[in-house]
Amino acid sequence: MKTIIIDPGHGGNDPGATYQGYQEKYFNLSIALKVRDYLLKKMN
Repeated sequence: MKTIIIDPGHGGNDPGATYQGYQEKYFNLSIALKVRDYLLKKMN
């Protein structure tokens, strides 16, 4: 089995880009978790 690393990047004190109260770190984390869930579902 291959190993896949998903790194959403920003987090903690680094919000990444911000716009009208939105922070990039939350979008990145949300997408990374969805990718993880999809891969786990398809690989098992």
